[in-house]
Amino acid sequence: MFKEPRIKADAGALYESLLLMRAFAEQQRKHIRDYSKNLEEYIEEEEIETIVAGRENNDEMVTSPARHISGVFEHDLDLKAVFTEVMPIYQNQATLIALWSKFESGLCLVAESLAAEHKKKIRDKERGISTVAHYLDEIERLGLKHRDRRHFRAEYDFLSSVVGRIRNAWVHDGGRASKRSISQIVNKESDLVMRNDVINVTDRFLARVIQSMLFFSKEIYLLSGRQRKG
Repeated sequence: MFKEPRIKADAGALYESLLLMRAFAEQQRKHIRDYSKNLEEYIEEEEIETIVAGRENNDEMVTSPARHISGVFEHDLDLKAVFTEVMPIYQNQATLIALWSKFESGLCLVAESLAAEHKKKIRDKERGISTVAHYLDEIERLGLKHRDRRHFRAEYDFLSSVVGRIRNAWVHDGGRASKRSISQIVNKESDLVMRNDVINVTDRFLARVIQSMLFFSKEIYLLSGRQRKG
């Protein structure tokens, strides 16, 4: 029975997993849109007790109706703003972090497969570059040379210099542009904006990230087949 080379299998698995995550992201956008349109359906109402000052300094316990979503009350926060504007920001950043982790681990498997096939070791990561950039460099060094160098460099720089730093800002700084370099990235990228003092990973930016990762995984898959034939 024909068995696909491990390198090609690893690259194919990464490509398919990214396609699946793209589908998840697209469905999430649809659900958020529908949720926003029908927000009233998700608002609950219950009786709560509050203490109010009565006559002659006698406090009284008063029961009154209060609207809320999962314990977030309307008298404390603007429910529409929180659940239709703020919540999507946090959902998109969670998707970005998951994407980065999936892509990084997939590239690692491909690099390890290449290293094993060529009986070489993966070099230690240099200081100052992302793990994703490191594995992309190693995959090239171990024989999978991308055909369109201009496109490769543009996507490489986007993932390494933009996406990786935005991801790190969310992982380490709660999404805040605490460093000047991060602020410069947000100001330069039209698909990134600051909202409520945090970086808004927009739907368009997320789509760009997925497309960039798909470019690399598909190219690696195709190159792995060519290398085997060679």
